[in-house]
Amino acid sequence: MAVNYLFGDDYLKFHDQPRTPMLALEALRWIEMGLELERAVLIAQARHEGASWSEIGRQLALTKQAAHHRYDRVAKGITEFAGPEGNFEDLLDYIYANFDAWPENPSGEDAIENSR
Repeated sequence: MAVNYLFGDDYLKFHDQPRTPMLALEALRWIEMGLELERAVLIAQARHEGASWSEIGRQLALTKQAAHHRYDRVAKGITEFAGPEGNFEDLLDYIYANFDAWPENPSGEDAIENSR
């Protein structure tokens, strides 16, 4: 299967499950959610450190308007949660310690439905 890399790490709860396209799609969905979360925290940190929406948009291959529209509200919420001192690393640690995205027993469509 072309996406065997999705199953190679023991931290994935389903690394020992049968490798099917449906399971690979589920793994990609959870990886994308984690990446989007980390991207939002990094954008909030960049804004906290003075980066403009133009600079952020350029790094994401977006216009400044598109970057602002997509991330402004969540970046403000993250920045508020991180506090004025900008504890973004602590925030990421907290998120990942409490982000149990992987279903306990993923096996086909039932696992996908139960993970929502």
